Amino acid sequence: MRRPRLRTIRSQLLIGIVCAFGIIGVVVFAALPRLVHQVMLQSEEEKLGGVAAAIAQVVAPGLDFEDPEFVEESLGYFFKLPEIHGIEVYDSSGDLVCAAGDPFPEDPAAQERLLTATSEVNQGQAELGRVVLITRKDALDAALRNTRVVILAMILLAVSIAGLAAIIVANYILRPVVDLHDATRAISEGDLGGSVPIRGSTELADLARAFNVMLERLRTTTTSRDNLEKEVEARQRALEEIQRLKERAEKLASVKSEFLANMSHEIRTPMNGILGLTELALDSNLDTSQRTYLNGVLEAGRHLLAILNDVLDLSKIEAGKLEMNPVTTDLADLISSLGIQHGTVAHSKGIRLHVALGPEVPRFVVADGLRIRQILANLTGNAIKFTSEGFVRIAISAEGERGATQCQLKFSVKDTGIGVAPSKREAIFQPFEQADGSTTRNFGGTGLGLTISLRLATAMGGKIELESAPAEGSDFYFTLTLPRAPLGDEPAWSTSLRGMRPRVHIALDDAEIEDTVRSNLGFWGAEIVAQEATADLLIRDEAEQDTSRVRPSGTDLSEDAVIAPPRKQPLPCVLVLGTGPERGNTDEERRVQAPFGPLELGSALWGCLGGQAQDAAGARHSFPGQQTAPLRILVAEDNPTNQMVITRMLERAGHDVTVVENGSDAVDHALGESFDVILMDWHMPIMNGLEATAELRRRGSRVRIVALTANALPGDRDLCLEAGMNGYLSKPIRRADLEKLLAEIARSKEGLHVGSPQAA
Repeated sequence: MRRPRLRTIRSQLLIGIVCAFGIIGVVVFAALPRLVHQVMLQSEEEKLGGVAAAIAQVVAPGLDFEDPEFVEESLGYFFKLPEIHGIEVYDSSGDLVCAAGDPFPEDPAAQERLLTATSEVNQGQAELGRVVLITRKDALDAALRNTRVVILAMILLAVSIAGLAAIIVANYILRPVVDLHDATRAISEGDLGGSVPIRGSTELADLARAFNVMLERLRTTTTSRDNLEKEVEARQRALEEIQRLKERAEKLASVKSEFLANMSHEIRTPMNGILGLTELALDSNLDTSQRTYLNGVLEAGRHLLAILNDVLDLSKIEAGKLEMNPVTTDLADLISSLGIQHGTVAHSKGIRLHVALGPEVPRFVVADGLRIRQILANLTGNAIKFTSEGFVRIAISAEGERGATQCQLKFSVKDTGIGVAPSKREAIFQPFEQADGSTTRNFGGTGLGLTISLRLATAMGGKIELESAPAEGSDFYFTLTLPRAPLGDEPAWSTSLRGMRPRVHIALDDAEIEDTVRSNLGFWGAEIVAQEATADLLIRDEAEQDTSRVRPSGTDLSEDAVIAPPRKQPLPCVLVLGTGPERGNTDEERRVQAPFGPLELGSALWGCLGGQAQDAAGARHSFPGQQTAPLRILVAEDNPTNQMVITRMLERAGHDVTVVENGSDAVDHALGESFDVILMDWHMPIMNGLEATAELRRRGSRVRIVALTANALPGDRDLCLEAGMNGYLSKPIRRADLEKLLAEIARSKEGLHVGSPQAA
């Protein structure tokens, strides 16, 4: 019982071969005798036809002369042939003339056993009659029977030989197959130690060799599989451990987010009170010492708030929840405001701060201006921190053509500070890392600014690069491809200034100042000319008081410069000051305080060319004024200090303020009275701000609602808007943001077009 399947294969092979030969034999036995009989019958008919034709020729004279005796005598010679059993001769009219032998029977069955042949008797063209020969088929049938016997014998012999050959071939061919079967059966039972004998040099031998190779590989694979199973088990245990750690990390991340949210709220709420009360106190009558102390409190609070914002920004980035908000951004306003923001600190350290906007830079682009400003502010703050002498330069320049709809801009901050060693360039972009341990001791800081800046730039499609060497300063820069935006609300004076293309002669010695002035003049479309006589304006140093003197670049000048009209032209001049004391304008001079950004310089140019002078605030793209009418404002805030701060800010601006301490009271007052806007805190007892807003919207109130919240995590603003609020202010609330918001609402109330109220 070792090989039942293979014996079945052998039997099937033998039966198949025998059956095949048997079928062939049956077909041959059925078809060949018929074919032979047909051939013999045709041959006999042809032979008989020939005899009939011969008889017709012999009896033709007898029929022609109507001599029956001659015909009968002639038939006697042919009747002696053994294959002829009967002869009949008919005349042309069909009458029997003479007959010999057996007559043609009338019985159809008897006719089937006979074979006849007919031949016409002709003499020239005349038809004399016909001859009919009759013979039996007995000899033909006997020959057919003999043929069948021979064919059957040959078929049986062929089948026997085929069966014997099949047995021999089957044994020869199936022996290697039997070996393969035994080997595969052993393998199926788990025995991999055997092999297949190689018999001969046929394809089966090749198959046996290949099988042995496969078997050897299977042994190797099995060993590897066993090892792999062990590794998989170990890895599965590791994955389970990783999953457990992942769940724990997610739980910790959730706890961290909740902690940050709570800490943000808990810190921002008192910070709002500290900063708000400090700003209110600074608006009161104070002596010098008191004002100095309160300014210190204000700066310390703002510094603490900046650290908190850095931590929250890093948390957003690490959680993958940082979202960009592309809007129309005024690059001239952005870079000029950065100069104003950092100018005082730079001046206090004796550093020159330069702000430059390149000639090909569009004023308006579609970008997240707040994030770009955050990056540049971080880089500028670091540059000032690590620079003790020299300058810091903030610049935006065009990097290449991108068509009418896009532009490629390079944002850079360059300084002459301590520089960064090549080995430290990557480390300074890591969280809480600085160039070395002494950096923190000497300069302070959390080490988060560069990390946040790098990730913000990456999120906008750029990357911060650094060129630096120790004691040679640093140049941080990144490049962004941004869509161009329409001109937006560009003031009319700046549009007119671009169209004037003034010709300016520059007489400055400081290369950095001259480069900055040239860049900003190029932004306004000014043409730099070499000769004063062909210029509309002269830019010169403040130290030179003789405005009629032409002074080319390269003379010894101080860090201050002045723009003056060329000699004999009664035009005002623009003074470009450093960080020294401000001075007033004269009939011949117009001065601008450094750092002279593009808007400040443009405003001064406009004034020199006869336009109405624009101050620095008016030159920047901002709201033309604050509120135009008092508003009725409902404040929903549960913290008494914050209630006092917001109330004082609003009342000093002339607004009518009603204060409630929870969302439920806010709903009651909003439905019972008429308010222009509700300033709604998020976290309040009884009913929070989101619930109160949803309730007001459900009950049909369309009053404008702005969130006041200390939450600053991703999604907070979206939650407020989804609840039905119209805007969002983050605590601590800056008075400028609040006044801007209320100015929008006031203008909206008067029917003017405004955007949705929101603050940075």
